[in-house]
Amino acid sequence: MAIQSPDTGNNEIAILNSTGRAGTLFEQVVLLLIIVIPLVLTIYAAVTLTQGAVHWGYPLATLIVFVLAGLGVTAGYHRMLTHQSFEAHPAVQYTLLILGAVAGMASPVIWARKHLHHHSHSDTEADIHSPHIPRWFRGGWLKWITQWFDAHIGWMFRNQPINVTRKALQVTSMPAAQFVHKTWLFWMILGLALPLLWGWNAFVWVGMVRLFLNHHVTWSVNSICHLWGQQPFKNTRDHSKNNPVFGLLALGEGWHNNHHFRPSSARHGLLPGQFDLTYSVICLLERLGLVWNVQRYGQCARCADWYALRSGDGGICPKCRD
Repeated sequence: MAIQSPDTGNNEIAILNSTGRAGTLFEQVVLLLIIVIPLVLTIYAAVTLTQGAVHWGYPLATLIVFVLAGLGVTAGYHRMLTHQSFEAHPAVQYTLLILGAVAGMASPVIWARKHLHHHSHSDTEADIHSPHIPRWFRGGWLKWITQWFDAHIGWMFRNQPINVTRKALQVTSMPAAQFVHKTWLFWMILGLALPLLWGWNAFVWVGMVRLFLNHHVTWSVNSICHLWGQQPFKNTRDHSKNNPVFGLLALGEGWHNNHHFRPSSARHGLLPGQFDLTYSVICLLERLGLVWNVQRYGQCARCADWYALRSGDGGICPKCRD
């Protein structure tokens, strides 16, 4: 397979400022509660489910809301806002970013800026969540456990600067992103409070279990998808992996090596057999005229290099057409 140099997704590298403060003690306690309470209630939900005390409708509703909120992260925060993989009607922009806030991903502006920093410094000392950088232990099995934990959750409690480039400022200037940046907490709380209208079990499942799943599936792309899986594109200069389990659970985001190879691609499942639900939804919205300028990549039929697809190119890259 012929492979081109990686698309960094960061066309402007001039550093304008940096941030990365972990927050005050109060903010860190609140963050810890947001992580621990859904975990405890998810264990409670699992126990009650095994005892036959929960109607099947609650897990089903949880799955539906998990997917909708997850699409807010994968299609909204990630592919639309951060990497500008497609353009969308304002109604789609607001809907996707609000759903991302419901998923508990906090501000889309801060999320996007941190993610672009991750791409610029992936699996180096400057990366904010790499499981390959020893921060607590230098050897033994504790090293690997703590590095995984740091990439999964621990990084949110550390002070670590991030570079905010002109590109990062440009992509996060979208009015919808600025609106949700200011109101994300309201949407997250609303996503937890609305199920209360249907009672305690609805709150536990559709509120807390769903939040637990949205959190840990997303965080696993940072941790697990840089540890275990396949790496067909080895020139990404990092340890990103394609993990089939999270290719499914994370709605296509688990094809993470593909993503690091072509960050601006709207499709992460670049290779045969890699199902990408998020891309399927983007294609549906494109057919409905709600999104456009969808960024796609494919292999040239002549040289097998990957290139940005254009309508009418006949599957031939510009280099081979010249």
